[in-house]
Amino acid sequence: MPCPYQPFLAGFVTHSYAFAVTGELTGLSREAVMARILALGGSWHHSVRKDTDYLVVGHAPGATKLDTAAARRAKYGKPDTIDEAQFFAMVAASVGGTTR
Repeated sequence: MPCPYQPFLAGFVTHSYAFAVTGELTGLSREAVMARILALGGSWHHSVRKDTDYLVVGHAPGATKLDTAAARRAKYGKPDTIDEAQFFAMVAASVGGTTR
């Protein structure tokens, strides 16, 4: 069965996907998530922008970022909203190692 994130994984480093995070993450601190994204060639947004590709949703997410993401998705077709587990699975698969 092919990985559902294969298009993402195939170009993660070269395409520089942009991420934002809302809510509290349990696996890593926000700074550690940011460092992991940057190390893999992605970029980090403190807020959801029209060029944000993925919004990682943790525990108790902020309504503003969720609402902004929904509005941007309706207008620009992105960002995709993913949970913390999906984010870590994507990172692990893209580097072929552990998630944390």
